[in-house]
Amino acid sequence: MSANDFDRFRELVLGSGALQEELRAIDDHEEFIRTVVRLGDDHGFSFNAEDVMTAMNLSRRSWIERWI
Repeated sequence: MSANDFDRFRELVLGSGALQEELRAIDDHEEFIRTVVRLGDDHGFSFNAEDVMTAMNLSRRSWIERWI
């Protein structure tokens, strides 16, 4: 993965209400990851499901550490 690609995709999502709505509507964890990878690919970014899970875990860990 290019961490840069994932970061750029994240910025795209943060700037797009439509992409945010599409992702917020997903309740299933696995479906969410598949959709993120597909949307990334659709927009020319290169990352996979493992990259998405790693980013999610790092974000979760950072959030938890703020409250410990």
